[in-house]
Amino acid sequence: MLPSEFIGKVKTVKFLSPMHLYYLLTSGMIISNLGIEPIVPKRKKQTFMNTWHGGGAYKRVSTDLNMISRAERYYMRKMRQLRSRCTDYVLSSCRRFTEVSSKDFAIDSNVYVSCGSPRNDRLFNTAPEKWTHKRNLFCQKHNIDQNSLLVLYAPTFRGPYRNPHYINNDVCNEAVISAFRKRFGKNVVFLYRKHISKNNVGNATNSPCMLDVTQVPDMQDLIEIADVLITDYSSSIWDYCLTGKPGFIYAPDLSQYSHDRGFYTHIGRWPYPYAETISGLCDLIDTWSEEENKVRIETHKKELGSYECGHASKTAAKIVSAATERNF
Repeated sequence: MLPSEFIGKVKTVKFLSPMHLYYLLTSGMIISNLGIEPIVPKRKKQTFMNTWHGGGAYKRVSTDLNMISRAERYYMRKMRQLRSRCTDYVLSSCRRFTEVSSKDFAIDSNVYVSCGSPRNDRLFNTAPEKWTHKRNLFCQKHNIDQNSLLVLYAPTFRGPYRNPHYINNDVCNEAVISAFRKRFGKNVVFLYRKHISKNNVGNATNSPCMLDVTQVPDMQDLIEIADVLITDYSSSIWDYCLTGKPGFIYAPDLSQYSHDRGFYTHIGRWPYPYAETISGLCDLIDTWSEEENKVRIETHKKELGSYECGHASKTAAKIVSAATERNF
């Protein structure tokens, strides 16, 4: 939903505006997919639940980054210590996420709730015909042949959080289109989703074979309608693999990214195969196997200890209900 669609249903305010700070200080329940700002004290009668914004355990975050300086790491650890005192619940997607993030965020693992991610419940509970209907409506809206192969390209950001680097979309090219057409027997339309909308990519304009969907507010909508996912180090691979649909990792800067940031889980054990070149990606597409795809996904979910089962929203609702009764 767009912010304007919430009018009349919920109150919306600008991030870090005076009204935002007011509601942070006075609300009985606070829910965030990032974290409560350390500058805002949490009252005793407030409950803070963190849903986080990525599942699985892939690229390193926070103090675990290789590229930050000793001074930056010291500052971040102090901020994490403050934030950890404010956290009452963290919803966890899998056992591995709990293991690595509880250590990095300095939050007791007992605070973590092993229930999966509420945003992924729909991937378990939506009937296939509803997915098809939503996909058809999307194709009609954008004048796309419904028989096309919708390939979602969703790379993550590069560089520091506040100054993300340029990300190329050179994967959306004729060679890759040809590989998909040969393997799946369909024409290809790329759905290009930038991680951060302000990132400038020179060739991101729409064309008959590419549609910029960066402004679609909910990534799960795109996960539902896409036939194939191509990403790099984005945790969207966790959400997408729950659908069982084909996916590929295109990591042209793997060596540099590994040096700068590093990984919690080796890229060779992710739910989808990876390539560092366009030709390597085309080879993966050409040799894609439905059975191998299924086995790889199931092996990965088992290795990371998936908690996803389609009931996370109910668990979150129970926490909110209990906190409301306790605090008021």
